[in-house]
Amino acid sequence: MRIAVIGSGIAGNSAAWALSERHDVTLYEKRARPGGHSATVDIDYDGTSMAVDTGFIVYNELNYPNLTALFDHLGVATEASDMSFSFSLDGGVREWSGCNLGTIFGQRRNIVSLRFMWMLREILRFNRMSVADRASGYLNGLSLADYLARRKFSPCFASDYLLPMGAAIWSTPPATCWPSRRRTSSPSSRTTAWSTATARSGARSPAAVEPMWSACSRRSRAAFGSRRRSPK
Repeated sequence: MRIAVIGSGIAGNSAAWALSERHDVTLYEKRARPGGHSATVDIDYDGTSMAVDTGFIVYNELNYPNLTALFDHLGVATEASDMSFSFSLDGGVREWSGCNLGTIFGQRRNIVSLRFMWMLREILRFNRMSVADRASGYLNGLSLADYLARRKFSPCFASDYLLPMGAAIWSTPPATCWPSRRRTSSPSSRTTAWSTATARSGARSPAAVEPMWSACSRRSRAAFGSRRRSPK
């Protein structure tokens, strides 16, 4: 069967690779470069060439079993990593980081800020409520904006935490996090699931000696053979 796969991100590339064993696969990409969210660029670092992965480059085994299995199958080395969240608005007017209490209150005035303390309270409420709401089906058909309004989350919670977190995870402008109505990729549930599962299971990333896209792309090209089009 002749199959066209649209998009050479990690999903498209891995799907094309899996199908190529039994089918004639053509992989299409509209951008000038392959990779989508996963891409490796070569930079000059004080005269030394260095391959750097762009985009969101950590994962955890609990939430990404298929990606974990793909790395294992392709022999992509991984190593323990870590993940943290930091936020800066208007040139540092408002800043905080989620690493520890010291960084949460890096701006000491936030200790007495009702806005900031209310946001922290809402983070805890969101982490509990969004997971339960997803399990119950409450999120079905709701955009992120709809959900936050119905559950009466404050604009501060959205602007100072949830939207920057979603934008960081998906490497996308914060405004694009609002419209999604797909249950399986609801910004609220997926953001919470990712952040909480990372804390439980530990983040990992492809080993520094072999960036993620270059490793997967090279092995995929070998599997595709000369008849298939694949990222270069």
